[in-house]
Amino acid sequence: MSIRNAPSYLAAISMVASSVAAYTAPSTESKFTDVLSLAELQYPVSVVAATSDELLDGFAASYFYLTDDLYMQFQIAGSSNRCELRQLDSDGDLSAWDCTGSTKQVASATLAIPVQADGLEEVTIMQIHDTLESPALRISWVSSITIDGVTSEDVIISTIREGLDDDSDTTKTVLQAHTTSRTEYEITAESGLVSITVDGETMLDEASISAYSSSTCYFKAGAYNNNPTDEDAVARTKFYELDW
Repeated sequence: MSIRNAPSYLAAISMVASSVAAYTAPSTESKFTDVLSLAELQYPVSVVAATSDELLDGFAASYFYLTDDLYMQFQIAGSSNRCELRQLDSDGDLSAWDCTGSTKQVASATLAIPVQADGLEEVTIMQIHDTLESPALRISWVSSITIDGVTSEDVIISTIREGLDDDSDTTKTVLQAHTTSRTEYEITAESGLVSITVDGETMLDEASISAYSSSTCYFKAGAYNNNPTDEDAVARTKFYELDW
């Protein structure tokens, strides 16, 4: 290497180091330790980008990091791509609980949904997913939706799938108008029924997911980019707290 080229080479090294250092791991904030010990990270498709051990050992990336205001941020571009935590059980195995069983399963989150970029149509935030790869429940932000002839824009909705197939009928419910403020969500599944509270108020009360009696389920949380019109538009979600 010539002396003349050395400064530019050192500058490139510095730039890479600066980029890596720019992202803080969510595990550095103790409030996320419990959920990271019970999760793996999937990105940008349904593959493991970071194991639970790696998450606890300081994993961070441009798509998954701790913000300055102590949120765990997820972001993803591209249709049907995702940056999500997938629930594990206490033994570190893939969680698979009976969603029609009598044991109550609970996921709770305090989150903030930023204003979404133009070209995004729906961003899934939390899910009850089944091990046959079909979501029994999704909570998502949508740019616009019409339910029973009523059109709502920029809202948070729930989607209950009434069968295991992708083309099964769904029931959609508006949970709240979109706000960028911190909001508390809780999902409860028990005996084939699912309920959702928003800031302590029940917005979905014992909706049936009994179609999933032949399968087992688990929770997911993060950002799943549903059918954007702009493949480069980046979906973002922020979790201040998350537990399951």
